Amino acid sequence: MRLTVDTHKAAARRWTIAQALMEWDVMVHLYESRLWRRSLFWQALFRLSFDDEYLLITSALGLGSANRVLDLACGPGIYARRFAAELPAGIVIGMDLSWPMLRYAARQSCKAGLDNLYQPVMTQASPRRMKSRQPRVTLTPVLV
Repeated sequence: MRLTVDTHKAAARRWTIAQALMEWDVMVHLYESRLWRRSLFWQALFRLSFDDEYLLITSALGLGSANRVLDLACGPGIYARRFAAELPAGIVIGMDLSWPMLRYAARQSCKAGLDNLYQPVMTQASPRRMKSRQPRVTLTPVLV
């Protein structure tokens, strides 16, 4: 499976503080932990537990009948991994602008043995660090 993406425009734009934080490995690990997304504070703030949020998303997607899922802004793969686990015969593609998030997602996917979850792999450079080059983005099985 091959997909070419023009990342030149993404590299030229300014990043917000939140996007810059998502490039920091410490934040990547905190994102999915019980200190953030799975925390009681998050549940109280949004009045929705992580599991209830996942059920809301999957019911809106009609995931039961899907054979292909594209998770844009997948972050550390918090949903993409669950989608892949529930669709063992399907294909799940997770994409994010944060290379550290994708690396973390790939490691977690390998640990879970999910061979139907694909992540974009930059063949030249991360869009965040890129200057004028336009790398090809190839969707490959998750490898770390």
